[in-house]
Amino acid sequence: PKKKFVLLKFSRNFKDLLGKGSLTVAESAELVREYIHQERSSLFFRHVVHPGLRREDVQEKVHDARSIAQNTTSHNIVVFFDEINTSTCPAVFKELFFDKSIRGERINEENIFFVG
Repeated sequence: PKKKFVLLKFSRNFKDLLGKGSLTVAESAELVREYIHQERSSLFFRHVVHPGLRREDVQEKVHDARSIAQNTTSHNIVVFFDEINTSTCPAVFKELFFDKSIRGERINEENIFFVG
């Protein structure tokens, strides 16, 4: 079974306040505070490329993004490699962007996009 990908992880206090029905002004303010501070999962990942970045580092970033993409089919995942022109391993980016594979393994997830 697929693990459900959660964009927001609500605290117990938030759920209790939300289920309460009518709230006092203080409780409403607390609900807003709780919402603002909720843990959020990102769907956009920015990685800064630099001359010290290794093939293995890129592969790890791709693996992490693929794990998220496999656990959610209702959202698109965008992985942005910034400053790609500074890379010392252009072949890995050619494989990723043009062949849509990494280390020869095809990336079949249709909800993941790599840009640079």
